[in-house]
Amino acid sequence: MAQAAKFATGKYAWGICDVCGERYKLLELKGTTIRGHATGLLACPTCWDEDHPQNFLDRYVTADPQALRRARPDTSLAASRTLYPPGNWINGLPPTAEQQAAMELLKNEEVGR
Repeated sequence: MAQAAKFATGKYAWGICDVCGERYKLLELKGTTIRGHATGLLACPTCWDEDHPQNFLDRYVTADPQALRRARPDTSLAASRTLYPPGNWINGLPPTAEQQAAMELLKNEEVGR
């Protein structure tokens, strides 16, 4: 004896999108998920967004070391002991006397002199 299906196929059924409220065929509506868990809401193809992979970043080990153990600066060359560009150069050129005076004023205002 064949067993009857529990539910109808729904090929003529209509459903309402839980996001925008528009009417769509029930088979066109998709379930929404947040971080891989079903929310129970149905969304139309326009409103439906798949779960973004960045929502799952905390599930992976992300070791991103920045510092070096026992780091030593290169002190053998004179070039490694100077700052580039030296001073506060503007557009690759040394500052003019007017620009230096303006920078000093700004520096004094920040310090509160």
